[in-house]
Amino acid sequence: MLRLLENFDELFDLSYQVGDTALGELLERTLSELDNPSQNWGAEGRREELFEESEHSVSFYYRPHLFPGMDLKLRLAHELQCRLLPRQLPQGSPASISSVLESYCHLSGDLFGWEMLDDGRFLIWIADMAGHGVRAGLASAVLRVLIDTLPRRNKIGPWVSDLNQALHDCLKPECSSLYATLFLMTLDSDGNAAYCSAAHPPVLLRRSSGEIEELVSLDRPVGLFGDTPYRTADFRLESEDCLLLYTDGLVEATGWDGEPFGCQRLRDLLVKKSADPRELTKSIYREITRRQDIDKLEDDVTFLALKL
Repeated sequence: MLRLLENFDELFDLSYQVGDTALGELLERTLSELDNPSQNWGAEGRREELFEESEHSVSFYYRPHLFPGMDLKLRLAHELQCRLLPRQLPQGSPASISSVLESYCHLSGDLFGWEMLDDGRFLIWIADMAGHGVRAGLASAVLRVLIDTLPRRNKIGPWVSDLNQALHDCLKPECSSLYATLFLMTLDSDGNAAYCSAAHPPVLLRRSSGEIEELVSLDRPVGLFGDTPYRTADFRLESEDCLLLYTDGLVEATGWDGEPFGCQRLRDLLVKKSADPRELTKSIYREITRRQDIDKLEDDVTFLALKL
Protein backbone atom coordinates (compact mmCIF):
# COMPACT_ATOMS: atom_id res chain seq x y z
CA MET A 1 0.00 0.00 0.00
CA LEU A 2 2.91 2.39 0.65
CA ARG A 3 3.57 2.32 -3.09
CA LEU A 4 0.45 4.46 -3.46
CA LEU A 5 1.77 7.29 -1.30
CA GLU A 6 3.36 9.22 -4.17
CA ASN A 7 0.04 9.16 -6.01
CA PHE A 8 -1.68 11.02 -3.18
CA ASP A 9 0.75 13.89 -3.77
CA GLU A 10 -0.79 14.43 -7.21
CA LEU A 11 -4.17 15.27 -5.64
CA PHE A 12 -3.56 16.55 -2.13
CA ASP A 13 -1.31 18.93 -0.24
CA LEU A 14 0.41 16.36 1.97
CA SER A 15 1.82 19.14 4.17
CA TYR A 16 -1.73 20.13 5.19
CA GLN A 17 -1.98 19.98 8.98
CA VAL A 18 -4.72 17.82 10.46
CA GLY A 19 -4.47 18.80 14.10
CA ASP A 20 -0.76 18.58 14.90
CA THR A 21 0.12 16.11 12.14
CA ALA A 22 0.70 16.52 8.40
CA LEU A 23 -1.73 14.71 6.12
CA GLY A 24 1.15 12.90 4.43
CA GLU A 25 2.32 11.46 7.74
CA LEU A 26 -1.20 10.29 8.60
CA LEU A 27 -1.52 8.61 5.21
CA GLU A 28 1.87 6.94 5.57
CA ARG A 29 0.84 5.51 8.95
CA THR A 30 -2.46 4.24 7.55
CA LEU A 31 -0.88 2.64 4.49
CA SER A 32 1.83 1.01 6.63
CA GLU A 33 -0.82 -0.53 8.90
CA LEU A 34 -2.71 -1.84 5.87
CA ASP A 35 0.47 -3.47 4.55
CA ASN A 36 0.48 -5.71 7.63
CA PRO A 37 0.32 -9.25 6.21
CA SER A 38 -1.84 -10.36 9.15
CA GLN A 39 -4.67 -8.26 7.70
CA ASN A 40 -7.22 -10.58 6.14
CA TRP A 41 -8.83 -8.62 3.34
CA GLY A 42 -9.05 -10.59 0.14
CA ALA A 43 -12.18 -11.14 -1.87
CA GLU A 44 -13.94 -11.97 1.38
CA GLY A 45 -16.08 -14.58 -0.08
CA ARG A 46 -16.93 -17.06 -2.62
CA ARG A 47 -20.55 -16.17 -3.16
CA GLU A 48 -21.76 -19.47 -1.83
CA GLU A 49 -20.28 -18.46 1.54
CA LEU A 50 -21.94 -15.07 1.55
CA PHE A 51 -23.72 -14.23 4.79
CA GLU A 52 -22.52 -17.25 6.72
CA GLU A 53 -23.17 -17.14 10.46
CA SER A 54 -20.70 -14.91 12.24
CA GLU A 55 -20.15 -13.38 15.65
CA HIS A 56 -22.09 -10.39 16.98
CA SER A 57 -24.87 -10.67 14.37
CA VAL A 58 -22.57 -9.19 11.74
CA SER A 59 -22.05 -10.23 8.11
CA PHE A 60 -19.56 -8.54 5.84
CA TYR A 61 -19.11 -9.14 2.11
CA TYR A 62 -16.56 -6.99 0.29
CA ARG A 63 -15.33 -7.92 -3.17
CA PRO A 64 -13.03 -5.96 -5.46
CA HIS A 65 -13.41 -6.65 -9.17
CA LEU A 66 -9.88 -7.48 -10.33
CA PHE A 67 -8.95 -8.75 -13.78
CA PRO A 68 -5.76 -9.93 -15.54
CA GLY A 69 -3.68 -7.10 -16.93
CA MET A 70 -5.24 -4.50 -14.64
CA ASP A 71 -3.10 -1.39 -14.18
CA LEU A 72 -1.03 -1.75 -11.00
CA LYS A 73 -2.19 1.55 -9.50
CA LEU A 74 -5.82 0.64 -10.10
CA ARG A 75 -5.32 -2.80 -8.57
CA LEU A 76 -3.67 -1.29 -5.49
CA ALA A 77 -6.46 1.29 -5.18
CA HIS A 78 -9.01 -1.55 -5.27
CA GLU A 79 -7.12 -3.35 -2.51
CA LEU A 80 -6.88 -0.13 -0.52
CA GLN A 81 -10.65 0.37 -0.71
CA CYS A 82 -11.29 -3.12 0.65
CA ARG A 83 -8.65 -2.94 3.37
CA LEU A 84 -10.11 0.31 4.69
CA LEU A 85 -13.50 -1.31 5.34
CA PRO A 86 -14.37 -2.43 8.89
CA ARG A 87 -14.12 -6.09 9.81
CA GLN A 88 -15.92 -6.20 13.15
CA LEU A 89 -18.11 -4.15 15.43
CA PRO A 90 -16.43 -2.38 18.34
CA GLN A 91 -17.08 -3.59 21.86
CA GLY A 92 -20.16 -1.88 23.26
CA SER A 93 -21.88 -1.34 19.92
CA PRO A 94 -25.68 -1.07 20.39
CA ALA A 95 -26.40 -2.29 16.85
CA SER A 96 -26.20 -5.38 14.67
CA ILE A 97 -25.04 -4.70 11.12
CA SER A 98 -24.76 -6.48 7.79
CA SER A 99 -22.89 -4.84 4.92
CA VAL A 100 -22.10 -5.45 1.25
CA LEU A 101 -19.71 -3.74 -1.16
CA GLU A 102 -19.38 -5.02 -4.73
CA SER A 103 -16.69 -2.87 -6.29
CA TYR A 104 -16.98 -1.59 -9.86
CA CYS A 105 -14.14 -2.90 -12.06
CA HIS A 106 -12.82 0.62 -12.75
CA LEU A 107 -13.21 1.62 -9.09
CA SER A 108 -15.61 4.11 -7.64
CA GLY A 109 -15.15 5.73 -4.26
CA ASP A 110 -17.64 4.06 -1.91
CA LEU A 111 -16.51 3.68 1.69
CA PHE A 112 -18.06 3.33 5.12
CA GLY A 113 -17.02 2.85 8.71
CA TRP A 114 -18.04 2.88 12.34
CA GLU A 115 -16.60 3.35 15.82
CA MET A 116 -17.54 3.87 19.45
CA LEU A 117 -17.15 7.47 20.62
CA ASP A 118 -15.72 8.35 24.02
CA ASP A 119 -19.17 9.35 25.31
CA GLY A 120 -20.59 5.88 24.55
CA ARG A 121 -22.39 6.74 21.33
CA PHE A 122 -21.96 4.59 18.22
CA LEU A 123 -20.87 6.46 15.08
CA ILE A 124 -21.58 5.05 11.61
CA TRP A 125 -21.04 6.69 8.22
CA ILE A 126 -21.21 5.94 4.50
CA ALA A 127 -19.68 8.02 1.71
CA ASP A 128 -19.48 8.04 -2.08
CA MET A 129 -16.59 9.93 -3.67
CA ALA A 130 -17.37 11.54 -7.02
CA GLY A 131 -15.88 9.98 -10.12
CA HIS A 132 -14.19 6.67 -10.85
CA GLY A 133 -10.71 5.25 -11.07
CA VAL A 134 -7.61 5.72 -8.95
CA ARG A 135 -8.45 9.36 -8.11
CA ALA A 136 -11.77 8.42 -6.51
CA GLY A 137 -10.18 5.54 -4.60
CA LEU A 138 -7.36 7.67 -3.22
CA ALA A 139 -9.70 10.52 -2.34
CA SER A 140 -11.96 8.17 -0.39
CA ALA A 141 -8.90 7.02 1.59
CA VAL A 142 -8.11 10.64 2.50
CA LEU A 143 -11.73 11.13 3.57
CA ARG A 144 -11.39 8.10 5.84
CA VAL A 145 -8.17 9.48 7.38
CA LEU A 146 -9.84 12.84 8.04
CA ILE A 147 -12.90 11.18 9.61
CA ASP A 148 -10.64 9.13 11.87
CA THR A 149 -8.45 12.07 12.87
CA LEU A 150 -10.49 15.27 13.21
CA PRO A 151 -11.47 16.14 16.81
CA ARG A 152 -15.04 15.12 17.66
CA ARG A 153 -17.82 17.56 18.51
CA ASN A 154 -21.01 16.98 20.50
CA LYS A 155 -23.16 17.84 17.47
CA ILE A 156 -22.34 16.04 14.25
CA GLY A 157 -23.42 18.90 11.96
CA PRO A 158 -20.58 21.20 13.10
CA TRP A 159 -18.19 18.23 12.98
CA VAL A 160 -19.14 17.55 9.34
CA SER A 161 -18.50 21.26 8.71
CA ASP A 162 -14.96 20.73 10.01
CA LEU A 163 -14.59 17.65 7.80
CA ASN A 164 -15.83 19.55 4.75
CA GLN A 165 -13.38 22.38 5.38
CA ALA A 166 -10.44 20.00 5.82
CA LEU A 167 -11.23 18.05 2.64
CA HIS A 168 -11.71 21.26 0.68
CA ASP A 169 -8.48 22.82 1.95
CA CYS A 170 -6.18 19.82 1.48
CA LEU A 171 -7.18 19.30 -2.17
CA LYS A 172 -4.84 20.84 -4.72
CA PRO A 173 -6.51 23.59 -6.80
CA GLU A 174 -6.51 21.49 -9.97
CA CYS A 175 -8.45 18.76 -8.10
CA SER A 176 -11.15 21.02 -6.69
CA SER A 177 -13.87 19.00 -8.46
CA LEU A 178 -13.34 16.06 -6.08
CA TYR A 179 -16.10 15.80 -3.49
CA ALA A 180 -18.17 13.19 -1.67
CA THR A 181 -21.73 12.60 -0.61
CA LEU A 182 -21.84 11.54 3.03
CA PHE A 183 -24.34 10.24 5.57
CA LEU A 184 -23.12 10.20 9.17
CA MET A 185 -25.10 9.32 12.27
CA THR A 186 -24.68 8.66 15.97
CA LEU A 187 -26.73 6.21 18.03
CA ASP A 188 -26.86 5.41 21.73
CA SER A 189 -28.06 2.25 23.47
CA ASP A 190 -31.49 3.82 24.16
CA GLY A 191 -32.14 4.45 20.46
CA ASN A 192 -31.49 8.19 20.51
CA ALA A 193 -29.99 9.05 17.13
CA ALA A 194 -28.79 12.07 15.19
CA TYR A 195 -27.66 12.38 11.60
CA CYS A 196 -26.15 14.72 9.06
CA SER A 197 -26.60 14.03 5.34
CA ALA A 198 -24.44 15.82 2.80
CA ALA A 199 -26.24 15.32 -0.54
CA HIS A 200 -26.40 11.55 0.09
CA PRO A 201 -29.29 9.35 -1.14
CA PRO A 202 -32.08 9.12 1.47
CA VAL A 203 -31.46 6.53 4.16
CA LEU A 204 -34.54 4.35 4.61
CA LEU A 205 -35.95 3.77 8.09
CA ARG A 206 -38.41 0.89 8.34
CA ARG A 207 -40.58 1.17 11.43
CA SER A 208 -41.91 -1.93 13.18
CA SER A 209 -45.34 -1.08 11.70
CA GLY A 210 -43.93 -1.48 8.18
CA GLU A 211 -44.02 2.27 7.52
CA ILE A 212 -40.99 3.62 5.64
CA GLU A 213 -39.47 6.98 6.57
CA GLU A 214 -36.71 8.76 4.67
CA LEU A 215 -33.76 10.46 6.34
CA VAL A 216 -33.20 13.01 3.61
CA SER A 217 -30.18 15.06 2.66
CA LEU A 218 -29.87 18.35 4.48
CA ASP A 219 -26.81 19.92 2.87
CA ARG A 220 -24.21 20.06 0.10
CA PRO A 221 -21.59 17.39 -0.63
CA VAL A 222 -18.40 17.60 1.43
CA GLY A 223 -15.23 19.02 -0.12
CA LEU A 224 -16.87 21.12 -2.82
CA PHE A 225 -17.20 24.44 -0.99
CA GLY A 226 -15.33 25.73 2.03
CA ASP A 227 -16.87 27.54 4.99
CA THR A 228 -20.19 25.68 4.77
CA PRO A 229 -22.47 25.01 7.77
CA TYR A 230 -23.98 21.52 8.08
CA ARG A 231 -27.07 20.66 10.09
CA THR A 232 -27.97 17.93 12.56
CA ALA A 233 -31.35 16.17 12.67
CA ASP A 234 -32.52 13.97 15.56
CA PHE A 235 -34.69 10.85 15.45
CA ARG A 236 -35.51 7.72 17.47
CA LEU A 237 -34.63 4.15 16.54
CA GLU A 238 -36.84 1.59 18.28
CA SER A 239 -35.93 -2.05 18.92
CA GLU A 240 -37.81 -3.48 15.90
CA ASP A 241 -36.89 -0.70 13.47
CA CYS A 242 -34.34 -1.24 10.71
CA LEU A 243 -32.14 1.28 8.89
CA LEU A 244 -30.87 0.82 5.34
CA LEU A 245 -27.90 2.92 4.20
CA TYR A 246 -26.74 2.74 0.59
CA THR A 247 -24.99 4.59 -2.24
CA ASP A 248 -26.53 5.54 -5.57
CA GLY A 249 -24.87 2.60 -7.34
CA LEU A 250 -27.50 0.34 -5.77
CA VAL A 251 -30.62 2.12 -7.04
CA GLU A 252 -29.01 2.92 -10.41
CA ALA A 253 -27.88 -0.67 -11.10
CA THR A 254 -29.39 -1.62 -14.47
CA GLY A 255 -31.08 -5.00 -14.93
CA TRP A 256 -31.31 -7.26 -17.96
CA ASP A 257 -34.43 -5.34 -18.99
CA GLY A 258 -32.59 -2.02 -19.07
CA GLU A 259 -34.49 -0.73 -16.03
CA PRO A 260 -32.64 0.55 -12.94
CA PHE A 261 -33.06 -1.21 -9.61
CA GLY A 262 -34.81 1.92 -8.38
CA CYS A 263 -35.87 3.33 -5.02
CA GLN A 264 -39.34 1.76 -5.11
CA ARG A 265 -37.98 -1.76 -5.51
CA LEU A 266 -35.69 -1.12 -2.56
CA ARG A 267 -38.58 0.17 -0.44
CA ASP A 268 -40.68 -2.87 -1.36
CA LEU A 269 -37.92 -5.26 -0.28
CA LEU A 270 -37.52 -3.37 2.97
CA VAL A 271 -41.25 -3.79 3.71
CA LYS A 272 -41.60 -7.42 2.59
CA LYS A 273 -38.40 -8.98 3.88
CA SER A 274 -37.12 -9.68 7.38
CA ALA A 275 -35.89 -6.72 9.41
CA ASP A 276 -32.91 -8.83 10.46
CA PRO A 277 -29.89 -7.06 8.89
CA ARG A 278 -28.33 -10.25 7.54
CA GLU A 279 -31.55 -11.50 5.99
CA LEU A 280 -32.37 -8.11 4.52
CA THR A 281 -28.98 -7.62 2.86
CA LYS A 282 -29.12 -11.19 1.59
CA SER A 283 -32.52 -10.51 -0.02
CA ILE A 284 -31.31 -7.30 -1.65
CA TYR A 285 -28.15 -8.95 -2.96
CA ARG A 286 -30.10 -11.86 -4.42
CA GLU A 287 -32.47 -9.46 -6.18
CA ILE A 288 -29.53 -7.58 -7.70
CA THR A 289 -27.90 -10.77 -8.98
CA ARG A 290 -31.24 -12.00 -10.33
CA ARG A 291 -31.58 -8.85 -12.40
CA GLN A 292 -28.05 -8.44 -13.77
CA ASP A 293 -24.55 -9.86 -14.16
CA ILE A 294 -22.86 -8.72 -10.96
CA ASP A 295 -19.46 -8.86 -12.70
CA LYS A 296 -20.52 -6.10 -15.11
CA LEU A 297 -21.40 -3.32 -12.70
CA GLU A 298 -21.29 0.30 -13.84
CA ASP A 299 -20.70 1.62 -10.32
CA ASP A 300 -19.89 0.34 -6.86
CA VAL A 301 -22.92 -1.27 -5.20
CA THR A 302 -22.84 -0.65 -1.46
CA PHE A 303 -25.47 -1.08 1.23
CA LEU A 304 -25.69 -1.64 4.99
CA ALA A 305 -28.57 -2.70 7.21
CA LEU A 306 -28.61 -1.78 10.90
CA LYS A 307 -30.86 -2.74 13.79
CA LEU A 308 -30.71 -2.23 17.56
